[in-house]
Amino acid sequence: MVNPSKIKGDSFERHILKEAEKVGLKGYRNRMSRANKNEHWDICVAGRYLEAKKRAGGFKQIERWLAPGTDGVICGADYREPFVVLRMKDYLNLLT
Repeated sequence: MVNPSKIKGDSFERHILKEAEKVGLKGYRNRMSRANKNEHWDICVAGRYLEAKKRAGGFKQIERWLAPGTDGVICGADYREPFVVLRMKDYLNLLT
């Protein structure tokens, strides 16, 4: 029997790839991401290697920061490289 968490993750990855396809981007899934500890990415879209994370309860604080009218969130921590959080549609549009 297949793990429900794996089913959820796999379907989310397929959803992302379908959305990328709608805007003309090609992508594929890394089917070995769980087996190969050196490759920590789930999907590749337009040459960009991405992790895909989905939670039942969401990411509440990030979702609050991404309130309507906010285009993205830049996150930073001491001694670490800052990173940006965008809505998927906005990110895909940047790649086109």
